[in-house]
Amino acid sequence: MRLVLLGPPGAGKGTQAERLAQELALPHVASGDLFRDNLRNETELGLTAREYMDKGELVPDDVTIAMVRDRMQRPDCARGVILDGFPRTLTQAQGLDGMLTDMEHKLDGVIYLAVPDEELVRRLSGRWLCDQCQAPYHTVFSPPSREGVCDACGGTLYQRDDDKPDTVWARLNVFHRQTAPLIDYYRQADLLVEVNGVGAIEAVSDLVLEAARSFARRGGAVRMKPEIDATSFGSITIEGRTIHNDVVLGLDGTVGKRKKQLSKKVYGTSHTVSLEEAKHVYEKGAEVLIVGTGQYGLVKLSDEAADYLSKHGCHVTALPTPEAIRAWNNAEGKVIGLFHVTC
Repeated sequence: MRLVLLGPPGAGKGTQAERLAQELALPHVASGDLFRDNLRNETELGLTAREYMDKGELVPDDVTIAMVRDRMQRPDCARGVILDGFPRTLTQAQGLDGMLTDMEHKLDGVIYLAVPDEELVRRLSGRWLCDQCQAPYHTVFSPPSREGVCDACGGTLYQRDDDKPDTVWARLNVFHRQTAPLIDYYRQADLLVEVNGVGAIEAVSDLVLEAARSFARRGGAVRMKPEIDATSFGSITIEGRTIHNDVVLGLDGTVGKRKKQLSKKVYGTSHTVSLEEAKHVYEKGAEVLIVGTGQYGLVKLSDEAADYLSKHGCHVTALPTPEAIRAWNNAEGKVIGLFHVTC
């Protein structure tokens, strides 16, 4: 699944993108992080960007697009990505479309965090820092015990220019000028869902996740089935049918001590399920849960294993990552994929 999170400064895009990325086990790609990484590592794109920045000029869209393309071509983005801070302009949105077409993918949806400007100014202009220890405060959310004085060291609190109300209003005006065409663009493409970004972080996260689910249901992308009952991994229920795991194949060390607690027999497997393991599956006549971890996507069936299972009437279904995470919710390591094989 490939999603974009849009929203004005202070809307909580970074927080919500990170929470959604964890829920879907997809990489969170923030444009600000990309710039910092390329500048720090002095990549060719980073050096090009620095030339413009040193002259006080905006980095051209084609440089930003190239940075995002480079990041999305890495293996961990093969299953999808959560984009945060990109695209910012209509030109970048069109560049993203072309990029995904070249990769034979498509954008599944855009989630817009809607927050009134007055609330954004309240959030952003309330930030203060200690001039001695740099401890952060907020006049509404985390005020100091004494106005203007740091609780930690007694230093004087000051406000950065970027956090002053006039500057915040100016930033918001720039955002609206740049982003209004972008919102219309995605709305006309029937890709936009607007989410109320005012409220507790958890409540907003629930709305964001439901928006992602709506895209999944609509586009046939990663199908999330939160109804899976994973309270006991001795069996799980998928679409009303109870599946008992006779064998669990998992990467060595991925679920630690829980392996012995959760399955009758456990076999370590490499990242790609081999023909020998597929034969074992068939010979057992088992319903098998193949669990995968790591940064490169789902555990894969080798061509030989897939052919063997197919020839012997075994049905293989790739279940989406959220089920894997829920089913192995106490696993050590990050579970990112789950296959169900019925023989």
